Amino acid sequence: MLVEQTLPAGLLERNWEALAVALNKAGPDKEAVFLAKVALALSSMLPDPCRLAQVIEVALRDLRHGEQA
Repeated sequence: MLVEQTLPAGLLERNWEALAVALNKAGPDKEAVFLAKVALALSSMLPDPCRLAQVIEVALRDLRHGEQA
């Protein structure tokens, strides 16, 4: 898991599925823009900019780790 899980597993899975469905609706040509809009909307709900910076760093680290595998 990229970050500590604070949601019940069932809710996290529903969120994952909702994102997957929305990504399919956006289509491959608009995936990046859609994800950027979702990320910006979610980041506006974080009152602590340091928390956003942590999430970004963890996601980047995970991407680099995936490239090495």
